[in-house]
Amino acid sequence: MIGSKYPYFKQKDQNIELDPINHGHYIELIDRVHVMASNIEDHLINHRLTADVAELKDHFEKAQESLMNAYQLIGNIMPDNDSVY
Repeated sequence: MIGSKYPYFKQKDQNIELDPINHGHYIELIDRVHVMASNIEDHLINHRLTADVAELKDHFEKAQESLMNAYQLIGNIMPDNDSVY
């Protein structure tokens, strides 16, 4: 992402070597996805206006479904690592 205002992406743009992926990265990302999907449910799908505007509900549910598909993908590609628990 060239020209990004976010430090993580600026590091990537500058060819700075990033730490190798470890098991904690999978746990962290799957947690973040769950939080975002829960926030969509709690604050968008369950919003009063969404109850009256079906098109809004459709968009929010599609966004949530996409996140949950990502959640499943992360879980499926996560290496087994029983030593973490």
